[in-house]
Amino acid sequence: MKTLTNPYFLVMLLVAILIYWAKQFQLNLPNWISFYFYDFLCMPIVLTIILALLRFLKKDERLIIPLFALVSLTIYYAWFFEWLMPKYDTRYTGDWLDVLMYVLGSALFYISERKQII
Repeated sequence: MKTLTNPYFLVMLLVAILIYWAKQFQLNLPNWISFYFYDFLCMPIVLTIILALLRFLKKDERLIIPLFALVSLTIYYAWFFEWLMPKYDTRYTGDWLDVLMYVLGSALFYISERKQII
């Protein structure tokens, strides 16, 4: 499973974990890191895990996620976390900048996947 040991994926995962820990320990982070960078990292991390699972199940390391599936999952995440969840849980807030971060993160994944970086 070299997809999950890719250095780019590991760095993104490590940064996401560090941000999570910083929030848990109530460390002061700049707002753009606390509110937006986490969302930017979300889609590349989720999509890389999905890609690794697909490659494992299909036994094909050259497999890529189709653009339609990538866009569909990005729309689903934006809808679920930015529209639906804020209606039911006060912990969530709907923010169009979060949606933009999901889109930018997905675009980063798409470009890196097509260039065989991931």
